[in-house]
Amino acid sequence: MGKKVEMKRDFSGENMLTLFFRVSYAVKLRVRGCFYKCFFKKAGAQLSISKGLLLMNPKGILLGERVHFGRMARLESYDNKGEDNAKVKIGDNCSFGDFFHISGCNSILIGDNCLFASKVMIIDFGHGRAGDSDLRKIPPHDRPRFSKDGIEIGSNVWVSEGVTIFAGAKVPDGVIIPAHSFVDRNFTNYV
Repeated sequence: MGKKVEMKRDFSGENMLTLFFRVSYAVKLRVRGCFYKCFFKKAGAQLSISKGLLLMNPKGILLGERVHFGRMARLESYDNKGEDNAKVKIGDNCSFGDFFHISGCNSILIGDNCLFASKVMIIDFGHGRAGDSDLRKIPPHDRPRFSKDGIEIGSNVWVSEGVTIFAGAKVPDGVIIPAHSFVDRNFTNYV
């Protein structure tokens, strides 16, 4: 087992101009987070959101404390039957990179302290069942959503660049998912 190394940021070479831009950017993220908080069913403290957030039915999404979304995030929730039936639940201290996409129709549960790189997609449904011959005449956007199962992502998970997590995935605590992976099954061991 490797020894734990504590990383500290060194701002000693930072001039006043870069300090001003860094601090003003952090303030913008928090202000935008405060604005968007009212749209979600529940959002914890210190929500920070970068530019370009796209929301679809945010009342079906629960956010924990200290959640961050990068640029051009897309958050969607479908088929919410009642106020207590949120489809997407995100734990505390989670950070999502740029171009992140999450879309829940069944159930998406994300634990605490998770880190998601850019271009990650988490979706628990498809547009129709494979092999259903009646669907050949219906355009995909008009087909009913079909979900075989929900998605569960444990705590302390690191999801690398370009990963797709699909319905039926169960990711235990502490897993590292390699870049550009497609996950639609249970993990039995750490990756």
